[in-house]
Amino acid sequence: RQTSMRPMALYSWAIDHWTEIWKTESACRAATPSRPLWPRRADYEEVLHPVPCAGGWMAHVSSPACVAHFAVIDSLGREVWRLTPSTRNEERFCLRGDTLVWSERRQHPRWANASESVIMMARLPGGAAARLTCGGNYHSPSLSACTDSLAAVLSGPDLAHSIVVGRVGESLTPVRTFPVGWQVPEVAWLSADSLLAVIVAPDGSRLVRLCADGSGLVSLMGPLHSSVRDVVACRGEVFFSMDSCGYSDVYSLRVEYSGNHTATD
Repeated sequence: RQTSMRPMALYSWAIDHWTEIWKTESACRAATPSRPLWPRRADYEEVLHPVPCAGGWMAHVSSPACVAHFAVIDSLGREVWRLTPSTRNEERFCLRGDTLVWSERRQHPRWANASESVIMMARLPGGAAARLTCGGNYHSPSLSACTDSLAAVLSGPDLAHSIVVGRVGESLTPVRTFPVGWQVPEVAWLSADSLLAVIVAPDGSRLVRLCADGSGLVSLMGPLHSSVRDVVACRGEVFFSMDSCGYSDVYSLRVEYSGNHTATD
């Protein structure tokens, strides 16, 4: 009413106006140089969470033309190894040496309309998938560097999230339970006796460090009103993705202090 423009005309004007603003902002932002890991593959194909491995890169691959699967892809974009899990969310998996762990959905053994999320493990190449958990909803499994210990997140019946830790092949014990309404999207090993976790609380997201027994929780960053994900620890630094100002960048943070800087721009 105030502009005396028809709704569609006003909508088109607003889109054009903001498009010009976004173009100006993008022109002032120098993108970090990047190199594709392999030539472009099939259209509409998603290749998620690539990690280096023997023979190339392992990733979660999905497209309308194939069932979602794990694959080792060489430098020419060819799949040299494939493992097809059951239905799973597109969350991260963990590969340590030749040991792969992931979570997937399985139908409840009793109720046809119910399911649970379990942790699976396989040895590369050619190892059969083995189920590590049952009777709960587990996600974000992470193997320790020596592959003998496993950490994960357990969502309880009341939707309270707990960090669970245990020896591979044995029971996982809750070491830290968070209030109902808090979420733990990811957990990862920082060292042999400490963990990293992303915590989403009502006041925002945090990246925290804690001991493997659940004690000594320290906030490294936050609270932030941004999505923090894909946390990886390497040589005294923590790398993660975070959305900011409409972009998703990679950041790094030294674990000795709580200052972070952008690794990509």
